[in-house]
Amino acid sequence: MTLTCLVEHGGPADVILWYKDDQPISAKNYSNSSQLAEISLLNVTRSDAGRYNCTMWRGEVMDTKFMDLHMNGNSNYNDH
Repeated sequence: MTLTCLVEHGGPADVILWYKDDQPISAKNYSNSSQLAEISLLNVTRSDAGRYNCTMWRGEVMDTKFMDLHMNGNSNYNDH
């Protein structure tokens, strides 16, 4: 499963960081370009459920996008 965050207005972002439940996610788990940030969740389980956000900075301007991941039914999700 891939979560995507798109930089919408004002040109490329200088810095993009990801968080889950307000805790930073290690940079080795996601990829960023100047316009797009993605995080791939492999073999998703219930422990992956929560609130994800990407925070982008352009100079002094900050923008944050939120995504909620809910798990219903099966406890595992495999994205093939």
